[in-house]
Amino acid sequence: MKIKVITQETSFMEEIKKKDKEELRETRFNNKIMEKIDTAYFILPEAIVIIKANEKEQLGVYIKEENIAKLQKSIFEEIWKTGK
Repeated sequence: MKIKVITQETSFMEEIKKKDKEELRETRFNNKIMEKIDTAYFILPEAIVIIKANEKEQLGVYIKEENIAKLQKSIFEEIWKTGK
């Protein structure tokens, strides 16, 4: 399964991006939105998973609702268009 990632542009993520093709990933950068974000969204066909993880806390939320997933996918696709 290929995934799309929107993240902050850092030297670490530049190195990760170099392996996109072999790791079935496409990475784009959007510093305006992703700066200092420690949360990840996984958008599934009928659900979303939100994960927040940092040194102090770890939290996961699973929402199984098709319309919420569709909304999040639409928002993601609009942000994807602005990434580089």
